[in-house]
Amino acid sequence: MPRITLLILVALLAGCALLARHTFDERFGKPDPARFDTPAQPPPGMSYRTDIQPILDHRCVVCHGCYDAPCQLKLTAWEGVARGATRQKVYDSARLLEVAPTRLFIDARTASGWRARDFHPVLNERAQTPEANLSAGLLFNMLELKRRHPLPDSGVLPAAVFDFSLDRKQQCTTI
Repeated sequence: MPRITLLILVALLAGCALLARHTFDERFGKPDPARFDTPAQPPPGMSYRTDIQPILDHRCVVCHGCYDAPCQLKLTAWEGVARGATRQKVYDSARLLEVAPTRLFIDARTASGWRARDFHPVLNERAQTPEANLSAGLLFNMLELKRRHPLPDSGVLPAAVFDFSLDRKQQCTTI
């Protein structure tokens, strides 16, 4: 009996995931992995380097700026944002064979090249609308989640909640 219940639960979850993806495709269109192969021009009066990068440098790069950044999401350069994230761990003690490196600026040069290497987008790669850029962008959704559940303003983060060890369990979510 428990196996049947588990099987039904797995089938139900898979169906819900498929329905959610189909609904996303209907609302915002199919993903275009080549969308960020060439950076788009920002709106007049805005600059990535002066308006966006300082925010990332101040708030995000402390964790997402080094070789073993969570989910290999490197936010030190536009190319890292466009590359996205992956579930592949940099350090994996269970791995017996070497894997191809994932070096920014070296192992792939475009967002679509990184998609072929199992990286998923953190920005919206679907229709170019304000709603889609927010709702279909993983980075926006993660920041919105953080806004709804803020961390302490100062002090050391609690070790019971945050694990910074090399063999930590990672959750690299997709949209």
